[in-house]
Amino acid sequence: MLPVNLIPPVVPVCGLNAVTGVGKSTIVRRDAIPVLLQNRPPNTAIYIAAPTHVLTDEFAEELRTELDDDSIVIKTYRGLTAEDPESPRYQMCRIADDADNLRRGGAEIRRLCAVERKGDPVLCQYIHVCGWQRQQGKADIYIVPHNLLVRTRASFLYPAFALIVDESPVGAFLSGMDGPSRSISLYDVGQPYKVPVRQGARKIDTDATADLADAKSRLANVLESSPVGEPIENSELIVAGLNSKIAGDAHALILRLKSQIDLTPDMPESRRKDAVKIAKRNQRLFIEARLWKIIARALYEDLPIVPGLRVEIQEAKDKQFKIARLRWREQIHADWQVPTLVMDATARWEMVKPFWPWIDRIETFEAAVPHVTVRQVLWSASKSKLIGESKTQTNNRRKVSHYIEARSAEFGSVLVISQLALKTELRALGLPDNVETGHFNGMRGLDKYKDVDCLIVVGRPQAPPEQAEMRAEILFDRVPERGSDWDGSYYPRREVGLCLRDQNGGPTIEMEYHPDPEAEVVRWSICEAELIQSIGRGRGVNRNPENPLQIDIIGTVPLPIEIDEIVEWDDAQADPFKLMIARGIVPASDSSTKGFWNIVQAVLPDVFKDKQAAQD
Repeated sequence: MLPVNLIPPVVPVCGLNAVTGVGKSTIVRRDAIPVLLQNRPPNTAIYIAAPTHVLTDEFAEELRTELDDDSIVIKTYRGLTAEDPESPRYQMCRIADDADNLRRGGAEIRRLCAVERKGDPVLCQYIHVCGWQRQQGKADIYIVPHNLLVRTRASFLYPAFALIVDESPVGAFLSGMDGPSRSISLYDVGQPYKVPVRQGARKIDTDATADLADAKSRLANVLESSPVGEPIENSELIVAGLNSKIAGDAHALILRLKSQIDLTPDMPESRRKDAVKIAKRNQRLFIEARLWKIIARALYEDLPIVPGLRVEIQEAKDKQFKIARLRWREQIHADWQVPTLVMDATARWEMVKPFWPWIDRIETFEAAVPHVTVRQVLWSASKSKLIGESKTQTNNRRKVSHYIEARSAEFGSVLVISQLALKTELRALGLPDNVETGHFNGMRGLDKYKDVDCLIVVGRPQAPPEQAEMRAEILFDRVPERGSDWDGSYYPRREVGLCLRDQNGGPTIEMEYHPDPEAEVVRWSICEAELIQSIGRGRGVNRNPENPLQIDIIGTVPLPIEIDEIVEWDDAQADPFKLMIARGIVPASDSSTKGFWNIVQAVLPDVFKDKQAAQD
């Protein structure tokens, strides 16, 4: 039987693309959820999926306020290894690392929590302080992380009646992108299994085992002869005598070879560690089964390549060996195939359709932002210019810090969003008390900064070309084309005009882009979309004359945002007197007064090395 996901019954799926801050989440909480609650059948729940636990907690709190009904039970869901919000020193499960390994190895981890023995319950010693257990009560609304949507619904959760997906879930649905953890050595690919005639209660067909050994050998030969880092062409698999049925049978048989894992709540730690070892062996089997599954799909759908599969070189203990590295897109599990609303201010629906191909309606809403002023400071602010120990990098960080300080003297509250590494460095340098910081890919959907006076975005997130290309390959089942004029070393550039408010045109700047349209969609979703999401934390659409918003963009990425002021980086350097105001000390005398410049240098020792430098 071919191990590809069957097409589930088509259910209504709608998309909502509304500018950040327009209030789509508020409208859903106020108008849609009460209607869903009235119409849901007994013992079902409404599910809301969000990208981070910070956002799930915020959404839950705002939903409780909006509904204002204590009879409606709202719960957030966290995985085993997540931090327990009620006991931040601990994970949700007190033996989370072992439990997670056991889960990924196919064990029924609920048997670690409680079992019945001779009519009496046997409980885990941590059950009364366990965050995993605490979240298991029934609820009317569950708020869950995106990655839960590709897994089987836990038995303690009600079946889904409706699903609301807040922000893009695509990143959570791509597996194997982060390091070689989803890989198998070519040696293991080619080695036959020593399979018992009976595995537990399951009888193993010896002929099928022989067929599996033959298929493994054929696949290993194809991979061994494939150039390192290049796509695996399906024609090579077909020439080797492989087809979708052989690959599907191999996948099914390998899954049958997993070892059974017996768990009890009162098992000694030594026995639990032994069970973890068995689970890790199962995990290796599951990776090989996944390898055959993605090959079966590629052959069945007659794709030119096996998307995401590469031969790579891995080093271990001063030795090099070849591995098959797997990357793939997950599918929405059948448990979550219910009427669905996907909400994302920066949605690229081409990237969503591989997961919900039958999405049937997409609504788009725009809104004016008359009480927002935008300054763009033209300096790339790249990671290479800011992170490191060179004199230039150190000076650049100091200049950015000074810029923020000076702006903090002009505005009551300031939010700075940057790369995580720069955020850490800026905090180490010291920032005024009225400045908060955040980092790219950690801000989507958050509402807590809706009243900030000034929002500063420094730099941009940008994926290397090969990363954007691999994501596009997995999403769209083909290798992106680079064209004949580009060697792929880094993105080519083209001139694009900036959008000045109330003007037909503006100065041009060079923007990075990918020549392949689908790879460009992926690159844009990583870079420009994340910048727009970050800027949206200030909720500019909701501002009024009494509560205006200033946005400073330090970077050279052209965005679909009207700009009021364009400044070169050299002209944007912090005014020393504004820095002094930010630090709370301003001389109350004329600059000709004796000692004046000594005071200036004392307040700004990181700007001026001595009195004369300050006066100059």
